[in-house]
Amino acid sequence: MFAPVFTALHAWAAWLVGLGLLDQVAYAILVGTWAAVVLSLIRRIRRSLRGNTDRR
Repeated sequence: MFAPVFTALHAWAAWLVGLGLLDQVAYAILVGTWAAVVLSLIRRIRRSLRGNTDRR
């Protein structure tokens, strides 16, 4: 679901690095996208765990 968006962002960041411009910005984009993925997965897991405990 998120793959096309992150692939586009990573391609854009790689292009910036290839130009030798904004290396820090490109690195921040890469870290930020992966952090967003991890946080969304953690939230999803917590929601499912809460849902399971509430049902019991």
